[in-house]
Amino acid sequence: MNSPKDMQISLWKSNSIISCCLLFFIFCFVVSWLSGQRSVSPWFVLFIAPCAIWLVIYGSISANEKELKLNSVAGKYTIDWADIDRIEKGQSLIVFFHGEKRLSLPLACFWSGKEKKNLIQIIESVIEESEIEVKETFRADFLIPKGTKHNQSTVGNG
Repeated sequence: MNSPKDMQISLWKSNSIISCCLLFFIFCFVVSWLSGQRSVSPWFVLFIAPCAIWLVIYGSISANEKELKLNSVAGKYTIDWADIDRIEKGQSLIVFFHGEKRLSLPLACFWSGKEKKNLIQIIESVIEESEIEVKETFRADFLIPKGTKHNQSTVGNG
């Protein structure tokens, strides 16, 4: 559950655009298949898959002074600010690492919400205080969250 001090960041604008793209590419796939262009229609899967993956993995972002959270259809992911030991930035994602664990988030240009600037300031202060170098890499855009998923089975036990 979110505490009252959690900042809430939405991805509704980017997710809306990606949803429209997904529907368009599915439409193109179906129309090309039904019109007999079976050699063309599989190529639309190359556009459908990344859109679907984005919508499943990336939902809303929340953060407080202790941790950074990603809430999505695929689950809830969390990483503590103090645990972050390196950061990689791609053209569309920023990835926070703690050893082999990682939390990937869309870049701030995809965010919406009143507290967007506050979260950017927190990220900048974590980078500055921890003296973490942000590496710009090609692979960052292909990394999904790993090892940071919340175990839902512990909720209510206790």
